Amino acid sequence: MGPIALTPHLFVRKTDDAVRFYVRAFGAVELFRNTLPDGTVLFVELALGEGRLLISEETPSLNALAPPTIGGSPMLLHVDVDDVDAVGHAHAGAKVP
Repeated sequence: MGPIALTPHLFVRKTDDAVRFYVRAFGAVELFRNTLPDGTVLFVELALGEGRLLISEETPSLNALAPPTIGGSPMLLHVDVDDVDAVGHAHAGAKVP
């Protein structure tokens, strides 16, 4: 078996806003975007350092629901950076717990 990679897949209400946030906050690079004929973003693949992140638009017809729709999220997404204070304070929308 070769190396294993884990790719988180997030469902959000505003895909483009989420992509812009990860690009601005963490220097993510958009690698691929798959859009349905009606314009719904099926998923966007982002590179964050050596990792990958998939972001999809909430699509109730596919039972793909965002955290606000289901009342929260049962998981956390951890992103390792050299200076969490600098990243958190420099980018609008970032919240450091």
